[in-house]
Formats: sequence, structure tokens, C-alpha cells
Amino acid sequence: GQGQLGFDACPDRRGTGSVKWDRYPADAGIQPMWVADMDVQSPPAVVEALRRRVDHGCFGYNVAAPPASVEAVRDYLAREHGWEVDAAAITFLPGVVQGLSVCTLAYSAPGEAVATPTPVYPPILANPRIHGRAPLALPMVPPPAPGAPWTFDFADWRARLRASKQAPRLLVLCSPQNPTGRVLTREELAEVAAVAEELDLVVCADEIWSDLVLEDGAKHEPLVKLFPDLAKRTVTLMAPSKTYNLAGLGIAFAVTPDADLRRAFRRAARGIVTQMSPLGYAGLEAAYNEGGPWRAELIDHLRTGREIIREHLRPEDAAATGLQLASTLEATYLAWIDVTDLELRDPALYFEEQAKIGFTADFGFGVKSGRQYVRLNYGCSHDDLRSALERLVAAATARMRELNG
Repeated sequence: GQGQLGFDACPDRRGTGSVKWDRYPADAGIQPMWVADMDVQSPPAVVEALRRRVDHGCFGYNVAAPPASVEAVRDYLAREHGWEVDAAAITFLPGVVQGLSVCTLAYSAPGEAVATPTPVYPPILANPRIHGRAPLALPMVPPPAPGAPWTFDFADWRARLRASKQAPRLLVLCSPQNPTGRVLTREELAEVAAVAEELDLVVCADEIWSDLVLEDGAKHEPLVKLFPDLAKRTVTLMAPSKTYNLAGLGIAFAVTPDADLRRAFRRAARGIVTQMSPLGYAGLEAAYNEGGPWRAELIDHLRTGREIIREHLRPEDAAATGLQLASTLEATYLAWIDVTDLELRDPALYFEEQAKIGFTADFGFGVKSGRQYVRLNYGCSHDDLRSALERLVAAATARMRELNG
């Protein structure tokens, strides 16, 4: 079942070194709903496995690919995604973000562009700059109407990729997509594959959200499983960290079936990605081998959270509140909310002060449309979510009255 306390209770996380909670002074009364970890305890099977490992008392250097961890990943990929992967294809990493860095170093050169659809998880856009490359945004098409999905304009992709003076060779695809919550369809993935083949791109597929699909009938398809021919140009990054709330354990992995691509990846990683913690491996094995029932309950919990968001952000209320849900909420536990009509200089700061909510601001997501957004993390108790949304709606409504005064 659920964690010791279930999904609607969480121990106080303040004072535990939590990035999410320690951003704000303890007495500020702000509900943090920004960085993507959840206010739930990890699965009991994970906690138990960590306890067993800690009781052993020896924490020496760990081998890079413990056979039990490799098998846990292979079983999980076969069981959950119908994807058969060779043991040799798996490289463990301390996180998907480090994997992005390794891909940037391995498959692009200084001064080149690295392409990615936007809006997107900020580290994906920041990564090229950190390593002396340039991000090339491939803007997604915003929803034409409330409740409609964000989409991709593949003709525009081709035009931008061909026109770039910086000759991109690397495309980073976030699938399922953060922050828009999209689960890419087979047709969309086929278009991505076609563009990669036509323009001879390496694809870095960040599929960290693949196990948190909430939409009935939507299914995450690993790009390489769907198009095996793409294996020679694709690295897939995954982790148990979002699904099982293990971000602090620092464990992720790359799947690179092609030997040449894998050699380049491991060469670029040398001396940077050295070894992971034995606790990370223990957590991953328990999550993938025993976490299935817990995950099913989590998805139910998040589906209810999704309904709570839809109740509070109805399209027919947008004229009064200035708030539009700009996400189909197909996957992830993140909601992307359009706050443009409120005409705020700094929406995140405004809601911190007026609604006591800590959102992720849209800086860094590559929003170029002139719209303004905040990202809300609903991986928390339903009570906390409801009260935050009530405060959000009240603050936004007050602001609209002020504007229309």
C-alpha cells in the first residue's frame, strides 16, 4: 500500500535540507509547489530496502553497474514498456540532468546549437549554455482553446533546424513533456524520428516522466522501442526519482543500445560521472521490483488532484479570475497555468505574497510568445492542493477586479 502515512499526510519536511521547503522562511507560511518532488513518503518497500542496506554498515565504493540493478531496470522496461534492452546498453548516472550534460559533451561541439521543443524544463535549455553551446528553441503551438493540447509544428522544426547557422546535431526531447503535460502520440513520435533521420540528428530522449501517465487511453511509448532503427542515434534517459519520490538518492540511467553511441557517451562521462551511492542502487531496485502497487495508488491520488485543479480552474471562470489551465494534464504532476491576463510584472512573486504559494516562475522555460505562466506541482495532499487553489483563485480574482476597477 501507500507510505506509512499514506498520500494525504507527509512528515514535516522543513529542516531536512529539502530544496523545496527550505527556499522559504519557516514562518512565512508559504506552501511550496515549485520544484518537482512530491510531499509523500517513498514506497515502504524502498524505505525497507534502504534500512536493510544501512544496517549492513559498510558503504565502500560501489561497482558502476550492479547486476541486480541492471536486471531491475531490464525487467521494469520489459514489463512496463514492452521494451527489451540488453544489459550492456544501460549506464547508471546520478541524475537525468547529468545525462543531459554528458549528451551535450558527447554529441555536439562548442558553438553548435542544441535543439529542443519549448516551453521546456529549464535545465534542458540551460545545459547547452553551460557547456559553450547555444540552445535552439523549437516553439510548441499553444492550445487554441481551453482544454486543447499543446502541439508540435514539424514543418517549423525543419525550417528552424535548417536555417540555424550553428548546425545543430543534437535534439533533446522531453517525453512526456514538462511543463505541458503532453504524452506524445505515435504519430508525433514518428515525425520526431523522421526529422532526426532527415537531418542526421542524435536524439537525447528525456523520458523521466514515463511512469506517471494519468490520462486514460494515453500510453507512453519509448522512442527507441517504437522505432528500433533510431537506436543508432538515440540515448534515452530515465530514472525512478519522479515516480517513486527518490530525487535525493541520486540515481538515474541512460539506455544506449548502439555501441558507438554508448562509447562516445561513456567517454564524455569519464571523470565527471564516477560512481553512484549504494543507497541509490538499493532504492532503484526496490522501486522497480516492488513499487508497482504503490505506484498504482499514487496515480489514483494524482488523478483526483487533477480533477481538483480542473474544478478550480474552469474555462468559464477565466474572465473573472484571469487564470487559464494551459495543460491537458495527461502526465506528470505539474500543471502549467496561463496568468497573462493578470498583467503581473513577476507572477511567481505576486502569488508568493498574495496567495502564500511558491510556484515555479516561467523564466528559463523558453516562453517566447509574450504569454506568462506559472507551474504548479500537485504532488501533495488533496487538502493542501485545495487550499492553495482557493487562495490562488481569490488573489487572482482580486487582481482582475483591480484591473477592471
